[in-house]
Amino acid sequence: MRLASLQLSDDSYFNSDFAIQELSVYPERGLIYDRNGNLLVANQPSYELIIVPENTTEFDTISFAKLIDMNPDELKKRFKKFN
Repeated sequence: MRLASLQLSDDSYFNSDFAIQELSVYPERGLIYDRNGNLLVANQPSYELIIVPENTTEFDTISFAKLIDMNPDELKKRFKKFN
């Protein structure tokens, strides 16, 4: 009887918030040590941002520069270089 009561109970606990959960898992290459146990190479995440000028419309340079933690003038200079 208990099994039936669990199956027939209120399904609000299993709502859509629990149905899909996104989890990012980043691979690690491992640490490299020398023969004395000194760390030579460690993992450090890096990201790449690509802007295709032909596919880019006007955008707020200052807000975008803040978002990627870059000086707005440097961003404009780099963008003009390829535009």
